[in-house]
Amino acid sequence: MNLADTFAQHDADDAARDAALTEATAINSQLNTDVANLTRTVADRDATIADLRARIVDLETQVPTPEPVEEFVPLMGVYLGNHSENPDTKYHDNLGTYPDMSTQYYQADQKPGWAINAAAENAKLARGIIPNLTVSMVGGKWTHAQVAAGAADSWIDYWATQLAALDKGEIWFTFDHEFEVKRNHDLFTWTATDEDYAAAWNRWKSRIKAARPSVKFTYWYGYSRQGEIDHIGSMLNSPDIITLDPYVFSHHTGDATTFEGMAGPKLTWLRARAWYAGQPIAFTEYAIDKTFGDAKCAEFYTNLRPRMAALGIHAAILFSRDKSGYGAVQANVITTDTFPLAKAAYKASATAPHRTLKES
Repeated sequence: MNLADTFAQHDADDAARDAALTEATAINSQLNTDVANLTRTVADRDATIADLRARIVDLETQVPTPEPVEEFVPLMGVYLGNHSENPDTKYHDNLGTYPDMSTQYYQADQKPGWAINAAAENAKLARGIIPNLTVSMVGGKWTHAQVAAGAADSWIDYWATQLAALDKGEIWFTFDHEFEVKRNHDLFTWTATDEDYAAAWNRWKSRIKAARPSVKFTYWYGYSRQGEIDHIGSMLNSPDIITLDPYVFSHHTGDATTFEGMAGPKLTWLRARAWYAGQPIAFTEYAIDKTFGDAKCAEFYTNLRPRMAALGIHAAILFSRDKSGYGAVQANVITTDTFPLAKAAYKASATAPHRTLKES
């Protein structure tokens, strides 16, 4: 190769090198641009994330933390006799706790027990016990028709004034509980109709609630005379609570001798009534007859609160008495030591927690 050819080759090499350098510079510039764009994208993303986090924190400060709310645990009450028998003290002495509820059966005008024992009922309220009260018309001077017509308003107001004067707290009240049972046993000296009773019940409720609006006015029936109960229930003005009195009597057999067998069919029937509006349901009397023996009674009273909850029972008041006459039942397991298994089972149920807290 002569000198001219050599120079020419060098010039070609320089041109190729310059072209490669130009291409590399362009690629580098594009890379720098891409890196800048990516940096801005990452920065934008980080800014967006930071903004979202700030907004979340802001929202958390605006929405209050939910307070713990009470989950209802079914109530366990008792009837252990009238006030002169110190029923709540007996309950405490035998079981180590007070009942959630305690029943008193008040009587018609001018009969023993025809006025509220304010000291005793206030003592219950002070202990957190809910008084469950009923006023009978048996042996009184008023008929249901007269009450319905307004002739006995002064008598209703007599009770309303006493209720209004009691201390603060929850009170359950009704008049003439188990009306259909009393009528079936001819305890009224007048013709007592479903219509008259329902109208009288509505009048009682109206005047009692006017005096003490917080009173839980109950429709309290037996359970077996379903046609009459259904008819009466259809005429009542919105009971606050529906209560009934199921029992396992000595003649019952099979599944009917368990707590669920006693309760289930009666609850199903009630919830199917056209007039039932979802009110709490309670047993204002219940028990199993002791003729079934200690072990069977203990099974009946074991773990009552969760079993009641599973059935949707708001409260159950044990009729812990040995009763003769109509509705006879041998049911006292609290103040006796002759049924130790049943007493221990009931005590364990009664002393189980009355309320639990859970997050809503």
